[in-house]
Amino acid sequence: MAHASPSRLLRLRALKSQDLPPHPIIRPTSSNSVDLFQFIRDVLDDGVKFAEEVVPETFKEGAEKTAAPATAKVRILARDMKKDELPHLDAKGETWFARLSIHENKAAEGTATIDEFELGLRQQHATNEMIYTPTIYDAHLVADWSDLMNVAGRSVGGGYTDITMQIYEMAHQLPFPLANRAFAQLIITANTSSDSFVVVQIPVDVSDLPEAEVLYINGRNRRDGESSLKKKKTVHGEYVSVERVKKTESGDISWLMAASSDAKGAVPLAVQKWKLPDEITKDVGVFIKHCAEQRAK
Repeated sequence: MAHASPSRLLRLRALKSQDLPPHPIIRPTSSNSVDLFQFIRDVLDDGVKFAEEVVPETFKEGAEKTAAPATAKVRILARDMKKDELPHLDAKGETWFARLSIHENKAAEGTATIDEFELGLRQQHATNEMIYTPTIYDAHLVADWSDLMNVAGRSVGGGYTDITMQIYEMAHQLPFPLANRAFAQLIITANTSSDSFVVVQIPVDVSDLPEAEVLYINGRNRRDGESSLKKKKTVHGEYVSVERVKKTESGDISWLMAASSDAKGAVPLAVQKWKLPDEITKDVGVFIKHCAEQRAK
């Protein structure tokens, strides 16, 4: 059976700057010897393993839900990972929820093609997510490793192509009286074949990055935000996720997403756990609606 914790990376625990490969805005440290290409390979391998082994073999199946306008049913899965199941660096357990939906590979009402999935979910993941998710009002780019990957001219290997690695701050609007949330995310995406891809998001600590590069986590948005909404105070949450999309043997599209989160602030974890299955289910309908709108254009 797959191990509950593939690595120290895929956790609800913010990576520090010394955990990341070198980048011009990351202050060099004596311990910063993380190889860029090995790091990317490790994260992508862990993401694929989590989606294809850990979730199906260790998560418990739950309710089947609907997510209009998507015609596909959404199966919810869940798992509580206890503290003693996780690497010793983790100080707490994690509750994970996953969803699995199977979609017809068609440019038709209620579904989408594999190319539409790849365009909307893998390419420019953060900015696309802001477009089709009503609660996200900003996707602020903090760092991008594209130039470093291109200059190095190396390959990650493992069949991964079209790789992106970036840090974004994702700002979410919550209903009054709750404060808005900001999540600093390391987002790594890659195609794994001509009809499959993986997206991994890991929380990252940006507190020691240059003030000018960070907007929400250091509070600079209160002064430099471009609108009254973007100037509002945010609470800083943590979020880790894996998305695995691939064409099945029957020609349909399998879309699996697994996530664990802590919105912090005044919202009790018990309430967050209660709401998360419905929230991740809604995302299926929101994305399929977005595909239809883009198709219509």
